[in-house]
Amino acid sequence: MIEKRVTYLLRLARLNIREYPEIRTCPQEGWYVADRRPCVDCESTVQCRWLQRCGDLASLKRQGLLDLDRVLEQATGHVEARARDFGHDSASCQCEACQWLREARSTLAETERVLQALAPGAATLRSNHTATRLTPSSHER
Repeated sequence: MIEKRVTYLLRLARLNIREYPEIRTCPQEGWYVADRRPCVDCESTVQCRWLQRCGDLASLKRQGLLDLDRVLEQATGHVEARARDFGHDSASCQCEACQWLREARSTLAETERVLQALAPGAATLRSNHTATRLTPSSHER
């Protein structure tokens, strides 16, 4: 079932993002708190918010495919940005993160087909409603 594959990929993404040095050394341990000084000044706010939103994998499993798809799209954006930062060519690189990206992109394409078959127009909702910004805007800091 595609939902299981998405939750599996999200679990791997969480592990990957939690290993970012800025998350590992975070005084908040990657837990975003808007009124705490470390979070206000931090450039990893977007990743921490994502980790917080996806902290409970059991609740993710209860979400619908469209919601899972949105969360996976955000995770893909985070991992893609990191791969670019390190100069990886995710199309050919064999590192774990780039392999994850290829699988995630393939899964996103499949979820789009499934969503489109279930409800025409649903897959386009994903790209219209998902914020995949990789750096926080000034009002998020």
